[in-house]
Amino acid sequence: MKRQRVTKGERSLPYKRPFVWVLVLDFLTVVAVLGAVGTGVMLTIDGGQRLMANLCVGFLVFSGILMAVGYPVRRAAKCPLCRGTPMVDTRASKHANATRIPPLSHGLSARLELMLVQRFRCMYCGTPYDLYKKPGENKRL
Repeated sequence: MKRQRVTKGERSLPYKRPFVWVLVLDFLTVVAVLGAVGTGVMLTIDGGQRLMANLCVGFLVFSGILMAVGYPVRRAAKCPLCRGTPMVDTRASKHANATRIPPLSHGLSARLELMLVQRFRCMYCGTPYDLYKKPGENKRL
């Protein structure tokens, strides 16, 4: 019987639900912040319209609520290998292979990468994960 070798690519996530919730809440937060910025710009250009002021305040409140709800959800999304929280940046030491976009933190870089390409690398163990990969696709003959 031949032994199976593990590929060097991304690993699958056995429990995707917390990471999908992080993805959805981060997307809604970005939309709410962009809505607040857009209505704020329109409010300053057009003058003091009451509708734009109400929309701007509504977007700001909505983004605040999403950020408050999103933090415990990000803390619940744990790396299956090291049990760290790759979506929240802590003071723990980072792996040498951890990805980071220079002006952002490791956690925000992982969330941005998850939103854009549905992949991320755990900042604590350095393991790459793919959201679309199924659990049985890790091995090959």
